[in-house]
Amino acid sequence: MKANLLFLLLLFSVLLCSCHEDGAIRVDERLGIGSYLYEEIDNSVNYNWYYDQTKSGRYSEGNCGPTTATMVIKWKDEGWNKPVEYFRQSLSEKGEWWSVEQLIDTLKKYVVECSKKSFRLELTEAHKFDRNNVNNKNALNILKKDLKYGNIVILCLDAYYLNENIAGQWHYGRYYYVNEPNAGHFIIVKGYKETDTGLWLEVYDPYGEDKKYDDGRLKGVDRYHHIDYIANATYRWWRSYILITR
Repeated sequence: MKANLLFLLLLFSVLLCSCHEDGAIRVDERLGIGSYLYEEIDNSVNYNWYYDQTKSGRYSEGNCGPTTATMVIKWKDEGWNKPVEYFRQSLSEKGEWWSVEQLIDTLKKYVVECSKKSFRLELTEAHKFDRNNVNNKNALNILKKDLKYGNIVILCLDAYYLNENIAGQWHYGRYYYVNEPNAGHFIIVKGYKETDTGLWLEVYDPYGEDKKYDDGRLKGVDRYHHIDYIANATYRWWRSYILITR
């Protein structure tokens, strides 16, 4: 009887410690994105759809576009089995970066419903993201609404302006080196987590470099970027996003 009572007390204390006073639950501390979770969306599928551009052949350094296209098509169609190189070969390219238009045209060719939407997050004169700006709030609400409907999004941004987190095991920030600005890069936003530290977009980053956490999971999968850095990185490069409809 005493043992059962002790167990119940311990269980109650664990539940009490794992919840915030407003009902939010604890965030996995390994993520490094805050302590309490208020809202989350994850539009992944129950099979592997991640591809690493650094394993995509001769033009791997510039293959974020073809790799992103491959991941999106795989997300839509589990049976898709073409490698990233397929799009380089089929378009007879010489390793140039893909444009947004090339990516959209490729997706539509493979019957992926997609559209371009404005994502004009505004910065202060000091290039800081103002969360209280009405236009910024509206833009984020639209993005979150698109994700809540089960869709995914492609951003084209300057990776130089993403927060760098090279050595750590935490799951946020850019885990690879970018030495100077004008580093255009496609990433897929597949969801988000709203925590006590703000909004974090959950992404698939094609520039994987086969980097892994200590537990063996790939760093390019389910990586988190805070909206402050996403705002700066998109402002500097492309202030829209590609909506991929489920």
